[in-house]
Amino acid sequence: MSDLINSTARPKKLVAFLVVIISAGLLCLSLFRAEWWLGDEGIVLRGASELLAGVKIYNDFFAFYPPGSYLLVEGWMKVFGYSFFDIRCLSVLIIVGIAGFSYLSILSVSESAVLSAFLTLGWLLTLTSEVILPVSHHWMTTLLSMSAFWFTSVSIKLDKNNTKLPLLVGMLAGASCMTTSSRGTLTVFAVLASYVGQRKYVRSFVYCFLSIFIVPLACLAYIVVNDEFVQAFKQIVVFTLTQYSSVTKVPFGYEIHWYYPNLYLFPLAALLSAWMLVRKFRNTVSDPLFRVCAFYCVAGFVGAFPRPDAFHVAFVGPFSLPLVGYCLSKITSGWSVKWRGIALALGVAWCLPGAIGLVHKGLTVSQKPVIATPNGNIAILGYQKDGGKELFQFLAAANPRDKFFFYPYMPMVPYLAQRRQVSRYDIFIPEYTTKAQYYEACQDVVGNADWVVLDLHLMKPKTWVQIFPGMSNPSPPETQAFERVLQQNFQFARDFGVFEVRRRTGTADAAACGQIMQ
Repeated sequence: MSDLINSTARPKKLVAFLVVIISAGLLCLSLFRAEWWLGDEGIVLRGASELLAGVKIYNDFFAFYPPGSYLLVEGWMKVFGYSFFDIRCLSVLIIVGIAGFSYLSILSVSESAVLSAFLTLGWLLTLTSEVILPVSHHWMTTLLSMSAFWFTSVSIKLDKNNTKLPLLVGMLAGASCMTTSSRGTLTVFAVLASYVGQRKYVRSFVYCFLSIFIVPLACLAYIVVNDEFVQAFKQIVVFTLTQYSSVTKVPFGYEIHWYYPNLYLFPLAALLSAWMLVRKFRNTVSDPLFRVCAFYCVAGFVGAFPRPDAFHVAFVGPFSLPLVGYCLSKITSGWSVKWRGIALALGVAWCLPGAIGLVHKGLTVSQKPVIATPNGNIAILGYQKDGGKELFQFLAAANPRDKFFFYPYMPMVPYLAQRRQVSRYDIFIPEYTTKAQYYEACQDVVGNADWVVLDLHLMKPKTWVQIFPGMSNPSPPETQAFERVLQQNFQFARDFGVFEVRRRTGTADAAACGQIMQ
């Protein structure tokens, strides 16, 4: 460990490391106020806010994520604050952490500061701007996984049966299971497989294996103590297996422009690996560093499914970087400085258009009108900018005792507006939300809500099909019945761009919810 730290501290490698983390920080700061969509980010923030208010996860609000991301954000809110500014600071730290550990991981297997910095910045600066800053359980998993990779590679390079680093690796890998269960599990398999095959790593394997259970068991104890186990199992395991995968699946690279380098990271890793195996098969497969890189790359690729779109491919991109760096360092080791320079220039030229576009997008954020919300100022850049300012003004001026229902997919609004959702559900997607969930939400809304806020654009069937191309029926009977109940029991009040606000009528009838179950 000390050898790597001393190596990293050499001027060239330290400068490259600082360039990476400073660039990541500046990129995040340029997008600090940006909010592309009032959807996914709000899932974790709304959940953490509910926990902060003393509400029980899984029992009192629906959550199909493991508890890790909710508890981490709740802890951050307790220590640093609840505002949008405070949450964005957490986002910046996560992205900077991912960039830093990605650089260190590539450096550990390639020993090239220039290559490590280039690959890390090439990945970071060619991301789509929508995916960078939102607080996400996916980014938390990537941060935990990449830190686990670095410590795994360090422990392997020490070439002895050490115990401290494998303990840390196991804890980090186990923690990643508690933020994203599927990808975290793949990370666990990757780190364990890295210690298999040589007798000198037996003790490391055992310590790593045992420490994997520390964080999951702690989370399980939390769930059991709070009497949430049954609901947690139904929501995290049963619901995810039966409802989530079928409707969200898309082909690899969905909605990624063909010229974006991130689309080709995993194919490039596979191509370079094949080249290495053809040239020096025995030396390559016997190298434990190659194996850990390969295991991680496979884990990242598989972890992007069932929805490997622009966002999820971005989340797992760092998993492929160490393998790309390892192979390139071996392949180009005999090249002259001239040819290395040419290869680097071609790589920069390929990444330049995406990087320029991302930097330009960051500059335009400062020119967007600021929308004041009770939790802080934001700049909406997506379609919800049409009416977003007026909606938050309306919510801020409404009676504090009024109760709201936001439909169909706006969990960020309750957090920003400091208005609790009357239903335990905050996401309603055709073929994803069950009849029973629609019915339960209907009872809550008709019985308790004073206002209903609708995202009219997202309620269009063609919008759902565009987002979820695997969806066979974007307007199933239960969705139609639920929306009819909303129209019958809440009358039109305001129209704010893509948003419509409806007020409770004097004759709200919860019995009308029965038509959903027919």
